[in-house]
Amino acid sequence: MDYQSRQPSYVVWHLLKVDLRMDMHKVAVIGMGYSGAILVERLKSLTPALQVDVYDHAGSTGSGQAYQRDNLSNLVNRPASLMYLREYGDFKEWLRQSPVPSIKTYQPRPVFGNFIEETLKSSLRSHSAIQYHRESVIGITNEQGGYT
Repeated sequence: MDYQSRQPSYVVWHLLKVDLRMDMHKVAVIGMGYSGAILVERLKSLTPALQVDVYDHAGSTGSGQAYQRDNLSNLVNRPASLMYLREYGDFKEWLRQSPVPSIKTYQPRPVFGNFIEETLKSSLRSHSAIQYHRESVIGITNEQGGYT
């Protein structure tokens, strides 16, 4: 299967189902933009006991550069009904419950960024197995079958 023709979240989900070793106890996610947020959410749902260390030097909690709070005139390039983090429809449901003035088909990028951040911060608060570190990762070393 050609992964490039699939949605990013499908690729992450498929790779996790295939490659996640059941003897793994701890993983690190480097970078907490949208892709990192999806990865953390999938790991949390697939293996709740797995220790997840998240590293992001800029302190992002899901919005990253793509969905940062810079310009409300920049819209996402997909309808709100197709945008999600945990499951299809969660962004649209969040819009219904949020103080966003109107539910438009295409939302401003920062509005989707707010949704990602709120959802991910909720996960960070409620799952003690997820640890967030505002630090840069400058190298990875293979030691005794693991990485540091």
